[in-house]
Amino acid sequence: MMAETLVLEKKKISTLVFVGFLAISIVAPLFLKTQFLSGPLVNAVLFIVTIMLGLRYGILVSLIPSGLALAIGLLPMVIAPMIPIIILGNMLMVISCNYLKTKNYWLMIVFSSIVKFVFIYVVFQIVFQNILDTNLSNVISSMVGINQLYTALLGGALAFLFLKKYKKI
Repeated sequence: MMAETLVLEKKKISTLVFVGFLAISIVAPLFLKTQFLSGPLVNAVLFIVTIMLGLRYGILVSLIPSGLALAIGLLPMVIAPMIPIIILGNMLMVISCNYLKTKNYWLMIVFSSIVKFVFIYVVFQIVFQNILDTNLSNVISSMVGINQLYTALLGGALAFLFLKKYKKI
């Protein structure tokens, strides 16, 4: 009976932690309204949730922020076709993070961030670069290119500060 109660309590706490971080990933783009502020925060949430709660929760959080950023105008509508690619990039980052989370923290962050960046950038280059106007392509390329790497790395640094404070790493 006591063991069952502890398991239920742990599930409740995990659910509350997940909902709290999901809320942060939803609210951040609403209030911060710039990729260089909301991006690192959302990426930090992806890393923290994956490290603290596991892959399933990390993937769930991966699904929401990019679509919301588009809906509120943080991302221009012309980038809408890239949203599924960004979501998949986030998922790949989370999967890499989960796989490497017992290894060196900074190796995990750098590798996971590079996986996300390379996937998003390569898909953009292959699929969209050739069908978009050059000026539009350059604007979108900066949003889905190196900026994704910067915001992921900064998110990893933010996650480190949080996880270190709460002794999760």
